This record gives sequence, structure tokens and C-alpha cells, in this order.
Amino acid sequence: MTTDTAEARVGLTPLLGDWLSTDGPTSSGFARLTVAERDGAVRVRAFAGGDPAPRDWCDGPAVLHTTLGVAGSALTAAFDLGFLHTVVSAHHKGGILVVTTSNVFREAGERTRADYWTREFFHHSHSHSRCHPSGPNGTGSGRADDRPRATGPLAALDVAPLVGSWLNFDRATTGIVHAEVAEQQGRLTVRLREADGSDWGALPAIPLAADTAGGRAIGFRAEPQLGPEHGSRRIYLCSYLNRGLLTIDVHAATPGDPSANVMYRAHFHRPEEQSAA
Repeated sequence: MTTDTAEARVGLTPLLGDWLSTDGPTSSGFARLTVAERDGAVRVRAFAGGDPAPRDWCDGPAVLHTTLGVAGSALTAAFDLGFLHTVVSAHHKGGILVVTTSNVFREAGERTRADYWTREFFHHSHSHSRCHPSGPNGTGSGRADDRPRATGPLAALDVAPLVGSWLNFDRATTGIVHAEVAEQQGRLTVRLREADGSDWGALPAIPLAADTAGGRAIGFRAEPQLGPEHGSRRIYLCSYLNRGLLTIDVHAATPGDPSANVMYRAHFHRPEEQSAA
């Protein structure tokens, strides 16, 4: 993911500022996110929850997106801690910041933690107090280090809850109408078809669990780069299951034209015949 030039400042208003976790400073996720504009670009600084003090991941460049018709009201930002690659997706809704993360480990040898997904909520800080972080840029500890490793090799995630056909609830959508999730030789793929008939092909996807203990997959992450036939877009997809509903957050960025960056959320259900099987 790369940085695009920031839109006009008025378009950034919903996101700029300090955001505090509704779980408090010792949150198992992020305690605080700071969104700031600097040198014509937007950056996100993340503080992972911790005791006695939050841990500073420092800041990273953000890609801005239009959502619900409001320019710059959604963003994505990536943090690379070496052992962990985290993509943060945030959008402004009803005065709160809704944040999801996909967290993928880089562990040599046997896996002891599963890649996982989170959803967190933040409210604007109206005080001038600041976090007093410990640890530079994730060194030594961070949100993932607070989660236990398995005592032995971790089994592959059970992707059965994701596999199969999924149909968009919104029959009038101009976006993705159909998703086909498949597993072949231990690898997960997702194939997406848009309302205009465009087929993105089988995209490699990373299954995500609810936490580092693994077990059943509750979602997936994919980051395809689409060719000219699909508008030369960079895509970040993050999906998650909730009581039989598959939600896919789509973040599309067009290099050279940040005004065309969009984020939208689509909800999918299984076909009736598949649900009854």
C-alpha cells in the first residue's frame, strides 16, 4: 500500500485528531490512534494497549477513501513490525471511528500463533493529554506479543465456514454481486464478480481467526492489484463472518487519482440451496 496525496482539508475533518479506544488504555487492541496531516499526506500513529503504558508503534502513511459519499472519511494504513504485518482499516460513522485490523505473522519454522482479525471502536479525545508510550515502534512488545503462543505446532485454520458461494443481499448494487471462496491444496482463494460482469479471477487470500489460538477461520484478507481491464486499481479486501453473514470491506485505490479512492461494505449470504444442504 502506498500514500496518495491528501484531499482538501475539509474532506479530512471527520478523521483528523486523537481517537481513544472505548475499551480504555489497557485495551487488548489499540488504546489510541492519532490521525494527522503532514506535508500534504495523512499519517496514522498507533498506540497498542498495555500496562502500565501503551506501546508506541509510531506512525505510518495512510490511504484515504471516500465512503457513504464523504471524501476522506475512511482510510487504510499498514504497520510492519517485522514479526507481524498489520493492516488497519478505519471509517467514520455516527461520530465514532470503526476500526478493523488484519494481523499476519511472519514466523520462521512452525507456526505458534494464528493470523487473526479484530474490530474496535474509538471516540474523539477532547482533552490535551497524550499517551506516554513505552517501547519504540513495537520493539520488545506489542498487541500481538500480549497474546499467548501455542505450546506446540499450530494446526491450519478450519476454513470450511468460508468456503462456498456467497450472494450480495443488495440486488441493486453496482459493486460485487458474487463471491466464490475455495480451498485447494491448503490454499484459500476468493473469486469476485461485479455487477457489470467483471471477474477478478481467483485471488489468493489469507484466512483469519478470531484470535491467535486458531481454530475456525472467521474471515480472510486479500490485496490484489487489478490490471487495466479492471481500472488499474489496488484493492484491499477484509472479510469477516457474523452469524452466517459474510461482510466484505472493499478498499479500492487508483494510483494517480486519489479522488477515485473508495471504500464500501458489502454483505453476503449463501444461496438458498447451499444453506439447506
